Amino acid sequence: MHLLKDFQDKAVNALLAYTFEALAETPEQVPILLEAPTGSGKTVMMADYLYRLVDELPLQPSLNPNTAFIWIAPNTLHIQSLKSLQKLYADTAKLRSIDLSELSTNPVLNPRDLLFVNWSSVDGMKKIWRKENETNTNLETLIENTKAQDTQLILVIDEAHLGAFTGPQAIAVRNLIKAKVEVMVTATPNSRPQKTVSISRKKVVDEGMIKKSVRLNIGLDPAKQNSDNVHIHLLRMALEKKNELAAIYDAELGAGVVNPLLLIQLPSDTATLSDEDKTIRETLEGLLSMEYGITTNNGRLAVWLSGEQNRAGLEDMNGFQDVLIFKQAIAQGWDCPRAAVLVSYRNVQSPNFGIQTVGRILRMPHQKHYQNDMLNYGYVYTNIESNKIRFEPSDADFFNYQIANRQADKDWVYDKLQTATIVNDRATAGVLTSVFERKFFNVMETPTE
Repeated sequence: MHLLKDFQDKAVNALLAYTFEALAETPEQVPILLEAPTGSGKTVMMADYLYRLVDELPLQPSLNPNTAFIWIAPNTLHIQSLKSLQKLYADTAKLRSIDLSELSTNPVLNPRDLLFVNWSSVDGMKKIWRKENETNTNLETLIENTKAQDTQLILVIDEAHLGAFTGPQAIAVRNLIKAKVEVMVTATPNSRPQKTVSISRKKVVDEGMIKKSVRLNIGLDPAKQNSDNVHIHLLRMALEKKNELAAIYDAELGAGVVNPLLLIQLPSDTATLSDEDKTIRETLEGLLSMEYGITTNNGRLAVWLSGEQNRAGLEDMNGFQDVLIFKQAIAQGWDCPRAAVLVSYRNVQSPNFGIQTVGRILRMPHQKHYQNDMLNYGYVYTNIESNKIRFEPSDADFFNYQIANRQADKDWVYDKLQTATIVNDRATAGVLTSVFERKFFNVMETPTE
């Protein structure tokens, strides 16, 4: 098993305590939440939690030790989780990780079975695993057979914020499974039940697992744009930053150890390419090819779009690709620690900007911070005007964040301002309010001993 960080171990201990409490209670579908930031190792923590749960349940008096698990996730994230846990459990026989294809006629889950399912395979009565059939290979039969053998169910809901508790079909599936406990896993919960384990982003940053913060539109200067349209200008600036980071990685780690990846996010949220997507893509690919020699033909440009993917080796630290064009397909679950710079061509109609948007560039390649502090930040360039971006409240302190260290030897004492101020480290004009002026003169006029 994976050796956990201190904050991960504490979270697993808290999850286990809540689970034992829930299993002793009469109600079913008791909710437990693991709220953990992107890059904190949610899958590793859940793997350790399940491993320890089946190991310790027999030691809990009055609790049923016979427990099977269903892990449900959106899109194809369940496949990634299945592979991850199979790898983590390779040296143990305590849990059997399987998917629906491994179940046969009149299926049943035995104690310590861990079944991985995606919502789209069970979220409607027309789906194969919801239909009645002669072989009884459906979800209803699976649940009935499992519970008939006195095996209780625990449901793990990955990315739980994506409609698991609001979508009618998802609610129907949860009510059908009627697990004893429902463990929700997400970085951005819609609500928090009484049994909540929350990990602060600061703890993950302090461990060096994710970047210190995200710097937005750093170095943008209208004077440098010349006659370029905004799409081309943003890409030029992002490529400049990507090449700057590559040189710093080479200097600190050795040539070619880490090739920082530049991500280009097209505007629309639909699966198919809109006319705007196509226009922007053609413009950017033309620039990349003519001026930078980056194309799909030479392998330096990767594409991850519906029906079009060429991304072999993309996640490797020294992957050959320099640039990836994508839409929303990689929003959840994709793990590529070398991703460092994001160009986001979002629609002005949807200016919300939060950790979910930039989560792909937060992970640290070696799960530690580097000596050159520039490598410890993510960089985002966007065509949305800064004053129109709506930061998610919980994420506002993670953007344009700059640490100031007080000179301890001066023995200075400062009065505390009663209001909070966000400091922007971009080269833009700033205005000090009258509150600062009043506090400043009060401090300066106070006699010192």
